[in-house]
Amino acid sequence: EIRVVVNKVFTASKIKGAMKDTEEASWISGGSYDPDKMFDDYESVLKAYANEGYVKAKIDGVGLDDWGDKGKEVVRNSTTFDEANKRIVLTLKIEEGAKFRLGKVTIVGTTIIPEAELRSRMASLKDTVFDQEDWDGDLGRLRSAYNEKGYIYANVQPDLHWDNTGGKVDATLTVTEGSKAYIEDIRIRGNEVTKDKVIRRMLDLKPGDPFDTEAVNRNRMKIYNLGYFENVAYDVQPGSEMDKLILIYDVSPERKTGTLSLGAGYSSVEQPVGFLQ
Repeated sequence: EIRVVVNKVFTASKIKGAMKDTEEASWISGGSYDPDKMFDDYESVLKAYANEGYVKAKIDGVGLDDWGDKGKEVVRNSTTFDEANKRIVLTLKIEEGAKFRLGKVTIVGTTIIPEAELRSRMASLKDTVFDQEDWDGDLGRLRSAYNEKGYIYANVQPDLHWDNTGGKVDATLTVTEGSKAYIEDIRIRGNEVTKDKVIRRMLDLKPGDPFDTEAVNRNRMKIYNLGYFENVAYDVQPGSEMDKLILIYDVSPERKTGTLSLGAGYSSVEQPVGFLQ
């Protein structure tokens, strides 16, 4: 049995539904109990709350910010073994906390990309409820905006100000743009049969171009779509100067792309016939 106590906003069934691998016994199947998976499942419950604005939600006094080792303790404390009836009972003590809404968002430090362009990439600004998943995605999207222009060292540091009484969070995003990086050389690694030139003709990047992560990934997919390799990944190594990088495409293992077919038969008109392909 999974018991949920003190919950008011989320129903017990919604909380149980957020858990992927931990299940109660039913009339057609036994329950599923694994402490390692419970650790992840309990965290999924907290994330479900955070995605609906309840970012301060806790299980047995522990929230997402300090889940880690404390989460393992929560798993242990929530488990009761009923030896007599051979049952395991899990008790989740939920503290839902206040529902937070996103207030003022300030972006500082931008000189290369207009602030309006950065804001247009932010999903969080489209909904007043603070959604932790959208917010984390926004930070990645802002970094990607700079990566696409060659500023791969750019960083976006959030500073959140929580108003626990009013249920509002204001945010300041400090952007450190860094310097632009360029491709010094492009290398191919892992190909033993396929010639370099076959791979290089798929690339629209060349030495001297800005290190555009979107273009690097696009070229990676073009190489993969050749159908010659099981996997295509890329690696980056420092170049001769701070703003220069060596781009390496790893292409291995190679697939067997050749086929050989042959056959034979007999026809009353053509006599023996055969084919080789």
